[in-house]
Amino acid sequence: DIVIILDESTSIVSGSNGNQNWESIKNFAVQIADSFPISTDLTKIGILKFSTSANVNQKIDLNRYLTNSDLKSAILAFDLVGGETNIADALRNGRNMFSQSLGSRPDAPHIMILLTDGQANREAEKTIIEANMTKAANIIIYTIGVTSQIDENQLKNIATAPSDSHYFYVTEYSKLDSIITDLVAQSCK
Repeated sequence: DIVIILDESTSIVSGSNGNQNWESIKNFAVQIADSFPISTDLTKIGILKFSTSANVNQKIDLNRYLTNSDLKSAILAFDLVGGETNIADALRNGRNMFSQSLGSRPDAPHIMILLTDGQANREAEKTIIEANMTKAANIIIYTIGVTSQIDENQLKNIATAPSDSHYFYVTEYSKLDSIITDLVAQSCK
């Protein structure tokens, strides 16, 4: 079971590339989803967006879409809300998505992929606490930082140890596809 958490804060669309950054993020999520066979007995994928808080109104629970094409359509239809960067709330709500009532399976590995272009500026003091609670719930966390605005130490501390195999960094959104093969390979170990 995989939950992909996508940063939709205002910084995503600031700068010269604007909405293209958001499109790159959505395409990244689609490529991750397309890397796994989705079905009730193989891989289940959920999606959560976050900014000032986790956007639970537009989340995709693990049992919502059970084909790659349906999940792809839902991801590409996501709009961007904007706001601050509340990684703690994203981790908290992402962790809650790994419940049986939302489609999670107790016998399946639980993997969380968190993508952000910034650093926690909302509930920042709770970020590592929430990360540790998530890891204590046997959820493997991969973090992906995009742009030089990230807090690399924070993302490495959020990621499951060792961070060199659970933390990824790209300098710009258009390079997200360069880490997909490694990320998928790591998550299948």
